[in-house]
Amino acid sequence: MTIESLDNPVSVDLSPIWLNMQKFAGCEQLKLNLGCGADQKEGWINIDSGDHFGQQGLDIVHDLATGIPFPSNSIDFIFHEHFIEHLTREQGKALTQECFRVLKPGGVLRIACPDLRQAVLDYLNDEIKTREEFVKYCSHWMDKSNAEILNLSMREWGHQYIYDEEDLTKLLREVGFSEAAIRRAEVGKSDFSELASLETRKDSLVIEAVVGGEREASAPSDTSVDGNSTGSNNTGGKRADDNCSDNNSEQPVLVSVLAFAYNHEKYIAEALESWLMQRCDFKFEIVIGEDCSTDSTLEIIERYQEQYPDIVRVVSDVKNVGSRENFLRTAVLCKGKYVAYCEGDDYWIDAEKLQKQVDFLEANDDYSTCFHAIMVRDEQHQKLLPDQMTKKVSSSTDIYDLAEGNYIHTPSVVFRNPFKSGFPEQLLKSLEFAVAGDYIMHMYNAQFGKIKKLPDVMAVYRVHPKGLWSSRPLLQKLKDWTKVLDNLIDNFSGNIVDVLKVQREKNLARIDELSKQDSN
Repeated sequence: MTIESLDNPVSVDLSPIWLNMQKFAGCEQLKLNLGCGADQKEGWINIDSGDHFGQQGLDIVHDLATGIPFPSNSIDFIFHEHFIEHLTREQGKALTQECFRVLKPGGVLRIACPDLRQAVLDYLNDEIKTREEFVKYCSHWMDKSNAEILNLSMREWGHQYIYDEEDLTKLLREVGFSEAAIRRAEVGKSDFSELASLETRKDSLVIEAVVGGEREASAPSDTSVDGNSTGSNNTGGKRADDNCSDNNSEQPVLVSVLAFAYNHEKYIAEALESWLMQRCDFKFEIVIGEDCSTDSTLEIIERYQEQYPDIVRVVSDVKNVGSRENFLRTAVLCKGKYVAYCEGDDYWIDAEKLQKQVDFLEANDDYSTCFHAIMVRDEQHQKLLPDQMTKKVSSSTDIYDLAEGNYIHTPSVVFRNPFKSGFPEQLLKSLEFAVAGDYIMHMYNAQFGKIKKLPDVMAVYRVHPKGLWSSRPLLQKLKDWTKVLDNLIDNFSGNIVDVLKVQREKNLARIDELSKQDSN
């Protein structure tokens, strides 16, 4: 792909500032130097926010915390040096997921960063002050103790998280790179000439990872669902048809990914990519309820369905049926023993998400539900943020905890399938008011087992102006929530109802408080 073939180089609204892109016109290979600061590389697209070193010499001024402003399967090489340690692990994982997304099949990511293991060994062997890099960069610490220096090196310069080889390899596997595609490299050396002699720091941990599981470029073939040139598949790496050993077999479906989409043309491809990238040892399907969108959402889904006919199924109609009916008609088609839930505007960021959750549920029959931590994508401010909106709970909870208020984010949950024999009457009645159908479903499932929370951050919940729930004013949300609680109170019994009534009273008190504020 050449730079002039990028008709729309920003697949989502990331608002980058393009400064010197004309110099890359005609280039057959696109190489990104991320978070480069003042260390710009000739022949590379140098991207940085410009906050610390200014914009001089940069090709794109852009906050990489909001994503990489290139379409999927468009980049040949990515390099970043001593950048990832300035991000939290969750942010580093999100950035690495973006690298995986934009790289072509056979594309290579090279990461250079401080080495936690080496730093600890230098401390234990009393060799910190003898290191060439220490003398070069930290000679003003010569009068400090080794303990002070080790602590300072972890925290100074805006450091957030320091990796060793094991942890960085684990992170790369989590976002979709296969074990065989990841290896440690020597500083300044690479089997790829484009990646040799790049590092400026001799003490770095250097890891390379190749998209597609091979340490060689893939041969080009046809185009992807978004029209971009690809290699052997449409997403730049292995996906469900070759990640899951049983996905093409006659084995029964173990997991149904249950999704819903309405006017999600900006987001649905990213969601599908994240579901299809799952690496697991069982067969799964993706069942999408598409509610007669007025944009190109259905067209995008149907292109994926055509490419993955044994995995992707779409349910749609010539008219809009509403969220409740869309849920009912789609959920009953789920064939799996387990259901993984996700909306079409959210997405997953861990290629082993399904495997981890299913492994837990298979080993623990006394649990009905498994969910995990998430990140929040603020579309209005273009930020990827830690989850500050959700109640903190322990790793194991039950229906009484859940009756106090919802703490399970939609894209994070996997539960035992209650739909295989038709819709349970209790659940059907409870869904009469379906604006919060996920909470109602979690309450129903929690009657049959405990709820497990995994600490891994494996999905992103997107907040945007057109979100079915997030777009509602707070007062309207509270009023709608009261109706949800009323339905649950009518359809549950025993002590659970008492807990739900307490939540309802708190909700009504908040409505009263806000109404008084509005009247004043």
